[in-house]
Amino acid sequence: MLKLNRNQYEHNLHKTIKMTREEKQNAIENLTQQLADTGIFYIADTSELDAQATSNLRRECFKNDIKISVVKNTVLRKAMEKLKVRIL
Repeated sequence: MLKLNRNQYEHNLHKTIKMTREEKQNAIENLTQQLADTGIFYIADTSELDAQATSNLRRECFKNDIKISVVKNTVLRKAMEKLKVRIL
């Protein structure tokens, strides 16, 4: 088992996951379609939530038939640009 100190853990936790150009394009297209199909969506930063709070959020969303997705910032920005949604 690999043991990490807190700084190493936080660094690895926030490390960017690399996507190929094709994966990124597919993610943008899929998210664009999802956003176009829904009337209302919310954007939330959940990076400060611990595992228990994240689990509780996901559970409550599931109970209330709310879809929750985690997306890369760039993918979200490009999908919203395609839909001509103004980002505040």
